[in-house]
Amino acid sequence: MPKILVISRHFPPLGSAGGSIRLVKFLKYTSSDKWKFIVLTQDLKKTVVPEEQLSESLLDDISPDIQIERVAAPFRGEAGSYGFRAGKFLSQKIFKDSSILWGMRVFLKGALNFKHWKVNLIHSVSPPFTDAFIGALLAAISRKPYVLDLKDDWVGSPDFLKKNILKRKVESLLEKLIIQSASAIITVTEQSRQLYAKRYERMAQEGRIYCIPNGTDLEEYKKITNKQRKIETEKFTILSAVWGFRKNYRDLTPFLASLSIFFEQNPKARQNTTVILLGNSLSDEYKNTIAELGLQKVIKEMGAANRQELVNLMWKADLLLLIQPNGNKTAISGTLYEYWAVGKAPVLLISEKGASSALVERHKIGRHFHFFETKECAEYMETLYVKYQNESPEWISKEGVEDFDRQKLASQMALVWQKVWTDF
Repeated sequence: MPKILVISRHFPPLGSAGGSIRLVKFLKYTSSDKWKFIVLTQDLKKTVVPEEQLSESLLDDISPDIQIERVAAPFRGEAGSYGFRAGKFLSQKIFKDSSILWGMRVFLKGALNFKHWKVNLIHSVSPPFTDAFIGALLAAISRKPYVLDLKDDWVGSPDFLKKNILKRKVESLLEKLIIQSASAIITVTEQSRQLYAKRYERMAQEGRIYCIPNGTDLEEYKKITNKQRKIETEKFTILSAVWGFRKNYRDLTPFLASLSIFFEQNPKARQNTTVILLGNSLSDEYKNTIAELGLQKVIKEMGAANRQELVNLMWKADLLLLIQPNGNKTAISGTLYEYWAVGKAPVLLISEKGASSALVERHKIGRHFHFFETKECAEYMETLYVKYQNESPEWISKEGVEDFDRQKLASQMALVWQKVWTDF
């Protein structure tokens, strides 16, 4: 049976579930007598950057047959030698939060064990793009087929555009070399697939660029499938299940401004509204804004929720908030599919026009507003609040979400692996 070597820095229990759930579900639904996996990932203690263990619940989805090889990042942890301290200083000064030094160790471990592990195919998950680079290198020296799963665009992405011109030129060359060496690349939206098909026309003509979207595990929603939809909150509840609100990334400011306008127009609503932010999602830079707008009693931060707790929280909510990162036009957060799969509260999406807004509008699962449309956003919240107060809330349909079931998407990935392996 074919054996696949998977390279992914993000893997449970490290980080939030959103960072690794796509890979975990692919492994869950394809790990069998037909496919075997070895995963090269981070050590639990010596990580590339400090990581909290926030995705323990995903460990239940990982078959004991999957071999997990954890690689320690160099110069992490406690050590007293002068050489270690000097190396740690240089790594932090030069490489900062980069995965490069960790990637070198991953490459070495993979190269030394490749024959022993009897690997037939290499699969890497990016970002970080170190994973892609190491996967391409291992494929080159082993002469095995290589599949790259691009969860986000590389060249042209918001993070890419922030870099200086030299780094952009180097990374543009690296992307070209890595992608052209791959037997197949996977994108997560049709918009992203078209972008890469235009950039790498020959690969597109050869049928080596695929789109396998993000989705959700519909199995997790069985307990609420036949549940009667009704108001289950004492206050109008807005829930956000995404992580990482920062002003230079996923900016909460437009929502806070909209919320303030909503309360100015509806003063009583301030006492009857709760905003729940899951996880360690809110950076300190928002404290002053929240205080100035008088929202301290409205906004409540909760810790990480396991998968079933998350489903229950989404079911009870009256409005589900999603803010896309700045400039992330071709991506769709997995959270959006989770909101849709609940099939109850509508989605308030704040983003630029792109893949996410197209999904919301096409399937009528809520409303989309640009970052500057704070007044329109406030009006939408007011509309839903009034309906809530009148006990005639607005619900959405989950029709169509079955096309994004992770079990079905995992089957699509397995077909790509099969084709790549047999055609190589």
